[in-house]
Amino acid sequence: MSRPRSAAMAIVAAAAMGLAACSGSTTPAETVTVVVTEATEPSEEPTPEPTETETSEPTPTVAASAEATDDGPPVIVGGGATEQRLTLTDIFSADYWEEGAIEIPNSNEPIQRAIFMELGRSVVAKMELRFQPQRGTLRIEVAQALMSANSDVPVEWRLSADGRLVETQTVLFNERRTMTLDLTGVSAVILEASTSRGESSGSYTTTPVIVGLTITPE
Repeated sequence: MSRPRSAAMAIVAAAAMGLAACSGSTTPAETVTVVVTEATEPSEEPTPEPTETETSEPTPTVAASAEATDDGPPVIVGGGATEQRLTLTDIFSADYWEEGAIEIPNSNEPIQRAIFMELGRSVVAKMELRFQPQRGTLRIEVAQALMSANSDVPVEWRLSADGRLVETQTVLFNERRTMTLDLTGVSAVILEASTSRGESSGSYTTTPVIVGLTITPE
Protein backbone atom coordinates (compact mmCIF):
# COMPACT_ATOMS: atom_id res chain seq x y z
CA MET A 1 0.00 0.00 0.00
CA SER A 2 1.33 3.61 -0.77
CA ARG A 3 1.75 6.15 2.05
CA PRO A 4 -0.83 8.96 2.40
CA ARG A 5 -0.04 12.11 0.48
CA SER A 6 -0.10 14.40 3.63
CA ALA A 7 2.53 12.29 5.38
CA ALA A 8 4.82 12.52 2.36
CA MET A 9 4.55 16.36 2.33
CA ALA A 10 5.41 16.55 6.04
CA ILE A 11 8.56 14.55 5.51
CA VAL A 12 9.63 16.93 2.70
CA ALA A 13 9.07 20.02 4.90
CA ALA A 14 11.08 18.57 7.77
CA ALA A 15 13.97 17.76 5.50
CA ALA A 16 14.09 21.32 4.19
CA MET A 17 14.19 22.85 7.71
CA GLY A 18 16.95 20.47 8.71
CA LEU A 19 19.14 21.64 5.85
CA ALA A 20 18.66 25.28 6.82
CA ALA A 21 19.62 24.73 10.46
CA CYS A 22 22.76 22.81 9.62
CA SER A 23 24.17 25.51 7.34
CA GLY A 24 24.70 28.00 10.24
CA SER A 25 24.91 30.84 7.77
CA THR A 26 22.92 33.98 7.58
CA THR A 27 22.91 33.64 3.88
CA PRO A 28 19.56 32.59 2.83
CA ALA A 29 19.59 28.89 2.22
CA GLU A 30 19.18 27.64 -1.22
CA THR A 31 15.77 26.50 -1.88
CA VAL A 32 15.75 22.79 -2.36
CA THR A 33 12.94 21.55 -4.37
CA VAL A 34 12.17 17.99 -3.78
CA VAL A 35 9.84 16.45 -6.17
CA VAL A 36 8.09 13.58 -4.65
CA THR A 37 6.59 11.26 -7.07
CA GLU A 38 3.92 9.17 -5.57
CA ALA A 39 4.80 5.63 -6.42
CA THR A 40 2.14 3.71 -8.03
CA GLU A 41 2.12 0.13 -7.18
CA PRO A 42 1.22 -2.16 -10.02
CA SER A 43 -2.34 -3.12 -9.87
CA GLU A 44 -2.78 -6.68 -8.97
CA GLU A 45 -5.18 -8.60 -11.14
CA PRO A 46 -7.45 -10.67 -9.01
CA THR A 47 -6.46 -14.28 -9.31
CA PRO A 48 -9.50 -16.22 -10.36
CA GLU A 49 -10.39 -18.89 -7.95
CA PRO A 50 -10.09 -22.33 -9.44
CA THR A 51 -13.37 -23.63 -10.57
CA GLU A 52 -14.28 -27.25 -10.78
CA THR A 53 -14.27 -28.38 -14.37
CA GLU A 54 -17.30 -30.39 -15.14
CA THR A 55 -16.12 -33.43 -17.04
CA SER A 56 -18.59 -35.31 -19.12
CA GLU A 57 -18.29 -39.05 -19.36
CA PRO A 58 -17.73 -40.34 -22.92
CA THR A 59 -20.82 -41.56 -24.65
CA PRO A 60 -20.60 -45.34 -25.01
CA THR A 61 -20.40 -46.62 -28.57
CA VAL A 62 -23.01 -49.21 -29.38
CA ALA A 63 -21.74 -51.77 -31.86
CA ALA A 64 -24.12 -53.01 -34.49
CA SER A 65 -25.34 -56.46 -33.71
CA ALA A 66 -24.42 -59.15 -36.17
CA GLU A 67 -25.17 -62.80 -36.33
CA ALA A 68 -22.10 -64.90 -35.55
CA THR A 69 -20.82 -66.74 -38.57
CA ASP A 70 -18.01 -69.17 -39.20
CA ASP A 71 -15.88 -69.95 -42.22
CA GLY A 72 -18.20 -72.66 -43.52
CA PRO A 73 -20.37 -72.56 -46.65
CA PRO A 74 -22.98 -69.80 -46.76
CA VAL A 75 -26.59 -70.26 -45.66
CA ILE A 76 -29.09 -67.81 -47.12
CA VAL A 77 -30.95 -65.73 -44.54
CA GLY A 78 -34.42 -64.46 -45.37
CA GLY A 79 -36.49 -61.63 -43.99
CA GLY A 80 -35.66 -58.94 -46.56
CA ALA A 81 -38.38 -56.59 -47.76
CA THR A 82 -37.03 -56.30 -51.32
CA GLU A 83 -36.00 -58.73 -54.02
CA GLN A 84 -32.64 -60.33 -53.29
CA ARG A 85 -30.29 -61.24 -56.14
CA LEU A 86 -28.03 -64.17 -55.32
CA THR A 87 -24.47 -64.51 -56.57
CA LEU A 88 -21.93 -67.31 -56.60
CA THR A 89 -20.80 -66.39 -53.08
CA ASP A 90 -24.30 -67.24 -51.80
CA ILE A 91 -24.20 -70.80 -53.12
CA PHE A 92 -23.58 -73.52 -50.53
CA SER A 93 -21.88 -75.81 -53.06
CA ALA A 94 -21.04 -74.87 -56.66
CA ASP A 95 -18.08 -76.89 -57.98
CA TYR A 96 -16.76 -75.75 -61.38
CA TRP A 97 -19.33 -72.98 -61.81
CA GLU A 98 -17.99 -69.54 -62.68
CA GLU A 99 -19.37 -66.03 -62.38
CA GLY A 100 -18.96 -63.08 -64.72
CA ALA A 101 -20.34 -61.22 -67.73
CA ILE A 102 -21.47 -63.41 -70.62
CA GLU A 103 -23.58 -63.02 -73.75
CA ILE A 104 -26.64 -65.12 -74.48
CA PRO A 105 -28.72 -65.38 -77.69
CA ASN A 106 -31.48 -62.81 -78.29
CA SER A 107 -30.02 -60.33 -75.81
CA ASN A 108 -28.58 -56.93 -76.72
CA GLU A 109 -26.50 -56.65 -73.57
CA PRO A 110 -24.13 -59.09 -71.85
CA ILE A 111 -25.56 -60.59 -68.67
CA GLN A 112 -23.61 -59.18 -65.73
CA ARG A 113 -22.71 -61.54 -62.88
CA ALA A 114 -24.17 -64.55 -64.65
CA ILE A 115 -23.28 -68.03 -63.38
CA PHE A 116 -22.11 -70.54 -66.02
CA MET A 117 -19.82 -73.46 -66.83
CA GLU A 118 -18.73 -75.49 -69.83
CA LEU A 119 -20.66 -78.74 -69.89
CA GLY A 120 -19.61 -81.89 -71.73
CA ARG A 121 -21.12 -85.28 -72.41
CA SER A 122 -22.05 -87.45 -69.41
CA VAL A 123 -21.41 -84.52 -67.05
CA VAL A 124 -24.01 -83.25 -64.60
CA ALA A 125 -23.39 -79.71 -63.38
CA LYS A 126 -24.78 -79.38 -59.86
CA MET A 127 -25.17 -76.64 -57.30
CA GLU A 128 -26.83 -76.54 -53.90
CA LEU A 129 -28.36 -73.70 -51.92
CA ARG A 130 -29.16 -73.81 -48.18
CA PHE A 131 -31.80 -71.63 -46.53
CA GLN A 132 -32.74 -70.55 -43.07
CA PRO A 133 -36.53 -70.52 -42.50
CA GLN A 134 -38.14 -67.90 -44.70
CA ARG A 135 -41.12 -67.12 -46.87
CA GLY A 136 -40.69 -66.14 -50.49
CA THR A 137 -40.24 -67.41 -54.03
CA LEU A 138 -36.97 -68.54 -55.58
CA ARG A 139 -36.80 -67.59 -59.26
CA ILE A 140 -34.18 -69.19 -61.53
CA GLU A 141 -33.74 -67.93 -65.11
CA VAL A 142 -31.62 -70.14 -67.39
CA ALA A 143 -30.27 -70.06 -70.96
CA GLN A 144 -27.18 -71.04 -72.99
CA ALA A 145 -24.14 -68.93 -73.79
CA LEU A 146 -23.91 -67.31 -77.21
CA MET A 147 -20.32 -68.58 -77.50
CA SER A 148 -21.16 -72.21 -76.63
CA ALA A 149 -19.13 -74.78 -78.54
CA ASN A 150 -22.33 -76.18 -80.05
CA SER A 151 -25.69 -74.65 -80.86
CA ASP A 152 -27.57 -77.93 -81.31
CA VAL A 153 -27.20 -79.37 -77.80
CA PRO A 154 -30.25 -78.93 -75.54
CA VAL A 155 -29.60 -78.49 -71.80
CA GLU A 156 -31.82 -80.27 -69.29
CA TRP A 157 -32.36 -78.46 -65.98
CA ARG A 158 -33.71 -80.19 -62.86
CA LEU A 159 -34.84 -78.32 -59.75
CA SER A 160 -35.27 -80.21 -56.45
CA ALA A 161 -36.19 -79.08 -52.92
CA ASP A 162 -35.31 -81.21 -49.89
CA GLY A 163 -34.93 -84.29 -52.11
CA ARG A 164 -38.19 -83.72 -53.99
CA LEU A 165 -38.16 -83.02 -57.74
CA VAL A 166 -40.04 -79.78 -58.31
CA GLU A 167 -39.54 -78.88 -61.99
CA THR A 168 -37.62 -79.79 -65.15
CA GLN A 169 -36.89 -77.65 -68.19
CA THR A 170 -35.20 -78.44 -71.53
CA VAL A 171 -33.57 -75.31 -72.91
CA LEU A 172 -32.48 -74.99 -76.54
CA PHE A 173 -29.63 -72.76 -77.69
CA ASN A 174 -31.73 -69.66 -78.37
CA GLU A 175 -34.21 -70.09 -75.52
CA ARG A 176 -34.51 -68.52 -72.11
CA ARG A 177 -36.65 -70.27 -69.45
CA THR A 178 -37.67 -69.60 -65.85
CA MET A 179 -38.22 -72.01 -62.96
CA THR A 180 -39.79 -71.02 -59.62
CA LEU A 181 -40.00 -72.54 -56.16
CA ASP A 182 -41.94 -71.62 -53.02
CA LEU A 183 -39.35 -71.46 -50.24
CA THR A 184 -41.80 -71.97 -47.36
CA GLY A 185 -40.40 -74.76 -45.23
CA VAL A 186 -37.52 -75.43 -47.67
CA SER A 187 -33.99 -75.90 -46.33
CA ALA A 188 -32.00 -77.26 -49.31
CA VAL A 189 -32.37 -76.65 -53.05
CA ILE A 190 -30.41 -78.51 -55.74
CA LEU A 191 -30.15 -77.32 -59.33
CA GLU A 192 -28.70 -79.64 -61.98
CA ALA A 193 -27.85 -79.14 -65.66
CA SER A 194 -26.90 -81.85 -68.17
CA THR A 195 -26.74 -82.23 -71.94
CA SER A 196 -29.46 -84.00 -73.89
CA ARG A 197 -28.82 -85.15 -77.43
CA GLY A 198 -30.16 -88.67 -77.71
CA GLU A 199 -28.03 -91.02 -79.79
CA SER A 200 -26.61 -88.34 -82.06
CA SER A 201 -22.90 -88.38 -82.71
CA GLY A 202 -20.47 -85.51 -82.34
CA SER A 203 -19.57 -83.10 -79.56
CA TYR A 204 -21.89 -82.59 -76.63
CA THR A 205 -20.10 -79.54 -75.25
CA THR A 206 -22.17 -76.47 -74.47
CA THR A 207 -22.31 -73.72 -71.85
CA PRO A 208 -25.43 -73.51 -69.67
CA VAL A 209 -26.03 -70.11 -68.06
CA ILE A 210 -27.96 -69.06 -64.97
CA VAL A 211 -29.07 -65.61 -66.06
CA GLY A 212 -30.71 -64.72 -62.76
CA LEU A 213 -31.09 -66.25 -59.31
CA THR A 214 -33.40 -64.19 -57.12
CA ILE A 215 -35.61 -64.41 -54.05
CA THR A 216 -38.85 -62.42 -54.07
CA PRO A 217 -40.34 -61.95 -50.57
CA GLU A 218 -44.03 -62.45 -49.96
